[in-house]
Amino acid sequence: RALNNAIVVINAAKTGTLVLKRDELSSAQYLRVAVDTNATPPVGIAGITLKDNAQLLGIANNYAVSFGAVPIRELKYKIQQQLFQQMLSTEQSVCLDFHNAFEIACRLLGVQP
Repeated sequence: RALNNAIVVINAAKTGTLVLKRDELSSAQYLRVAVDTNATPPVGIAGITLKDNAQLLGIANNYAVSFGAVPIRELKYKIQQQLFQQMLSTEQSVCLDFHNAFEIACRLLGVQP
């Protein structure tokens, strides 16, 4: 029932733990994005592969896309690199938080924050 109204699902469970089966995903009628950060088989969300990068999930609503651990990791590294460059670009103290990371992620992905 928790998935019925979900728009985004992110699996960050313990390595090798299957959290969601394919039929459970099909019940998520509003689902648009499913992310599995688990890089060790078995995946945490059935149907998502390590390299999925906006792949159509092919579930009931036909709109949901999936992201696997590899593109998520690559995006994370790019964000960390840019945050680090911001820290090195000044002699003054810099306070960075998730807002800064979110802005960078949006810019990298070409979406509005």
